[in-house]
Amino acid sequence: TPVGAQCSGRSQTGVAVWQARGQPSGDGVVTASLSSAALSAVIAVSRYVGVGEVDPLRSLSANSRGLAGACSGGGDGDAYAFALDGAAPDSLVVVAAAARGQDHAPGPGYQEQVQIFTGGGGDVAGLSVADLRVVAPGPAPVQGGFAADVDWSVVALEIALPLLAP
Repeated sequence: TPVGAQCSGRSQTGVAVWQARGQPSGDGVVTASLSSAALSAVIAVSRYVGVGEVDPLRSLSANSRGLAGACSGGGDGDAYAFALDGAAPDSLVVVAAAARGQDHAPGPGYQEQVQIFTGGGGDVAGLSVADLRVVAPGPAPVQGGFAADVDWSVVALEIALPLLAP
């Protein structure tokens, strides 16, 4: 099921986040069919066990044009900072950030789970996934940066975690 997608502000890259629910039947290869040919593409699979469904109302997408930014007229940048409103305590905010060939630095408190690059020359696709444990209700920071100015896009979402015993 799609959760969110975002093109970059100059339409040089993009990111899409999907969720699958249920118990996997075993190990195997994850495949994706793209709607059109891509010069380079990266697929990262993250598995969170014992969590609730992703609430589409608790997600955001952004690029250098801002929240749900347009795919043209933007510029390159080396950082992003937004807030995911209404995050619940004991949840997890997951950020998927796409940038062409630049290392990602997750924001304060985030743990980077994966960073992958593929392609060559000017056609390097890059994807990073990082998460942050939310301890108090309210806006959760969605922030991070890149090693240099780059055309980037981000999708952030909240995943409900099981209640912790006091």
